[in-house]
Amino acid sequence: DIYRVLFTLETSQPFIQHMLHFFQQKIKKHTEELASFDFPGTGVHYEIVAWYGISALLGTIHMWIQSDFSYSPTMLATSFVKLSLNLT
Repeated sequence: DIYRVLFTLETSQPFIQHMLHFFQQKIKKHTEELASFDFPGTGVHYEIVAWYGISALLGTIHMWIQSDFSYSPTMLATSFVKLSLNLT
């Protein structure tokens, strides 16, 4: 299973680092236009919120795989959407 291979302890760090870099590059494209944006009501800068979200996403996927896919992909995706909507 590709997900198990990508997130096993022996191989996870290069993959996770690649994904972090990928998401960071996506964020950089929008940094200038969001440079003065703070997360509403918190004073936390957008970029820090994005880093937090990326880490939460990758960490949750990692734990989902480690728990032998204990939830369906649809349920996991739905949960991400609900959490995202509650954080904004």
